[in-house]
Amino acid sequence: MSLNKRANLVTDNTVELIIAAAGIVVLIFLLIALYSPTYDENAETAKSYLQMFNEQVSSADSLVEGSLTFWGPETENVKFYLAYFGDLSRFDKEIEKEKVIFVTRKRNENAICVCYGNAEKMNCKNCKELDLPVELKVSGYDKFPPWVLDEVKQLKITKVGGKYLFSM
Repeated sequence: MSLNKRANLVTDNTVELIIAAAGIVVLIFLLIALYSPTYDENAETAKSYLQMFNEQVSSADSLVEGSLTFWGPETENVKFYLAYFGDLSRFDKEIEKEKVIFVTRKRNENAICVCYGNAEKMNCKNCKELDLPVELKVSGYDKFPPWVLDEVKQLKITKVGGKYLFSM
């Protein structure tokens, strides 16, 4: 009988030791996640802008005028842009006397992206491939692709014939 009690005691201690080790490993992973955050405010803002853009394009598809505004939170050296690539995957534009390179992975002829960054690094990962081409009617901007809107205030989106019309 004493041997059986001893075996149960060893088994109970082993189980407690395994549970304690697993708890320590989980705590280590939680501490690592706490001290190396993966949250990027600019990336989340760009995703949110793209979601708002998608909603407004859906409104235009229903023949109701959509309206879109980008309103911050632009931080130091980071700005948000609405870039229409047309059938390109890369182009450059001069913005505030600096050459800015816009690149997307989309290969559609009507790719439009919410981009953020500065002249040194531009991020254009939040994109939509539109079913129709876009005509831009904003004074001071080139209406032919590619184009970039560096200030999006009350951008109106309508569907006219076989294209989208963007105006301010």
